[in-house]
Amino acid sequence: MKVKKRNWFSSAIIPIIIINIAVFIIQMMTQGTAFDFTSLFALKQGDLFSAPYTLITSMFMHAGVFHIFINMFILFMFGSILEQRIGTKRFLMLYFASGILAGIVANFIYPAAIGASGAVMGIVGAVIYLMPNMMVLLFFFLPMPLWVAGILIALIELFGAFGTLGGQVANVSHLIGMVTGLGYGYYLSNQNKKFHRKFQRSSHLSDDEIEEYLKNGRI
Repeated sequence: MKVKKRNWFSSAIIPIIIINIAVFIIQMMTQGTAFDFTSLFALKQGDLFSAPYTLITSMFMHAGVFHIFINMFILFMFGSILEQRIGTKRFLMLYFASGILAGIVANFIYPAAIGASGAVMGIVGAVIYLMPNMMVLLFFFLPMPLWVAGILIALIELFGAFGTLGGQVANVSHLIGMVTGLGYGYYLSNQNKKFHRKFQRSSHLSDDEIEEYLKNGRI
């Protein structure tokens, strides 16, 4: 049996990372100029209805090198796993839905917000639900099952949200992203179970049933 190799040219991960890096370079190049990209396209409190496009543009901007590195690293590690498991279309839908929902909530709480963290946390949340026992290294050195890491991350975000940790991190947005991902993981798991209950006794699948499998049976 041959194992199908990952085709990065058909993946959404690399284009997303490239766009984030390109936008970050533009941010650095225009900082302090008349065309300050960050000031023009960040998600600012009160601008949700007058400038709704900032829900998207803010998802591709970052506050510094460490900020973008962490987000892109997590996206690459967990996004690659999730995209292979649920397909590119559903991956992109979750990515943007998580980021947009996190942005909407952030708009009512924070003066301004930028970053892919809400979208990335949505991806992490879905992987936690679908692959809870996968072993990970929290903070790069603490081995534990993903579901345990997820609880610890959620607690850290909660402490941050209530001001215990301080700083300028949009912790509430991170939590919204994670909850969105967990919810979508639950939905996909339910759809998968319904599909298998429906067709477990079928001797063959029609074209429509194969299409339904590709949509609901592959996770």
